Amino acid sequence: METNWKKNPKLLQKIRASLGFSQIKFARFLGTKQSTLSALERGAIKTVSEEAAECFAKRLKGVKIAFMTENEMQRKLLQISQRGKFKGEYARSMALKVHSKNAVESAKSQPLTKQEERINTLLKESGLRYEAHPAIDAGGISFVADFKVEKNRWMILIEAKEFRTKYRLKAPICELAYKATRIKRFNKNVMMVAVVSGRLMQSEKKILSDEFDAVFEDEGKILEFVNRLP
Repeated sequence: METNWKKNPKLLQKIRASLGFSQIKFARFLGTKQSTLSALERGAIKTVSEEAAECFAKRLKGVKIAFMTENEMQRKLLQISQRGKFKGEYARSMALKVHSKNAVESAKSQPLTKQEERINTLLKESGLRYEAHPAIDAGGISFVADFKVEKNRWMILIEAKEFRTKYRLKAPICELAYKATRIKRFNKNVMMVAVVSGRLMQSEKKILSDEFDAVFEDEGKILEFVNRLP
């Protein structure tokens, strides 16, 4: 089997789709972090350490890849991501809800929340190129992000949410996580940042941290994250 994933990062996705593994499960199989695997699959990073590369090669030895087109692979990966915490039907219903033209146009025209106003001021004073409430294509489905920041080759999407109650948070948390999963799958060089406030449980924070590249409670951390990107 051709295992030169360094020349073709998509190969990692094909292997994962063939195995039917979620990104988290495949990362464990390879002996790496889920965030590292996500970045490799998207082409956001090109290399890993020599030790990690040897570990990948050893664990991928003998794995067979099922033949599938790009569209078939993406459908398979989406089906895999909809298992478990996103509960399949729930994830699909969310996608249908948010991608309709009316829903997108309505979200784009919404006034900024107080939290978004603070972030807007922060970004404006930083001098970074940014846009509030942009529509982002994700494989034929459009999502409206709270902010899009552009830096060199990176598109940084910021989701800002204030949870005023500790009850019934699972649905909006899963919606945010699904949004990040879908956008990252269909957009290269994208970084997803969540800025959340409220009384989140550790399990809820983990759902977000599994899918977002960074999760902050402090809005000021956004610029630190962006400035670290090459």
